[in-house]
Amino acid sequence: MAVDSLDQIDPGLALREGLGDPKIVLGLWCLRKAFFPLLWLGLAVAVLALGDLETLDSSMPSFDNPGELLSNLLSPFGLIVLAFGVRIGANLLGLAVSFPLTLRTRPSDYKTGWNVTAWLRVWWDRWRLAGAYRSLRWTWAVRNLARQRLGDSAKPFRICELVLRWASVLLTLSFFVIVIAIG
Repeated sequence: MAVDSLDQIDPGLALREGLGDPKIVLGLWCLRKAFFPLLWLGLAVAVLALGDLETLDSSMPSFDNPGELLSNLLSPFGLIVLAFGVRIGANLLGLAVSFPLTLRTRPSDYKTGWNVTAWLRVWWDRWRLAGAYRSLRWTWAVRNLARQRLGDSAKPFRICELVLRWASVLLTLSFFVIVIAIG
């Protein structure tokens, strides 16, 4: 079965020229992938610090205000809070660095002048496009193209990815071993 060229997305559309953007894509991917190892490590630390799962369940922190968030960073739940902060931060940074890609596009019915609703519609569409570009930049095809563009200088990113993947698996297993041993 032949594949129509319109059914494929060119990964090159999601990367700007030069070597800086591929480094940003791979760096943010590693930052984003750090969520799971931090989360499992944080859960294991919290279970060990509190002694059992019932205490863990009743001691779950709240995030009602910034002061509680800061105090939770210094509690046994600190790594869990840090994990979510890393994930949210990586998503926001990914959105911010994807936004310049949207400036290449202009709607066909774009009107110049002082039409506020048209201006808002264009910027709203750009933010949605930035989200789409962010998701596209984290696909395997775009990351692979980024590695190809970087050549040998992509090796640290690949090592980081492998370390985070294995750390996630090992820390997940460690958490369940700790829960079974304490439970």
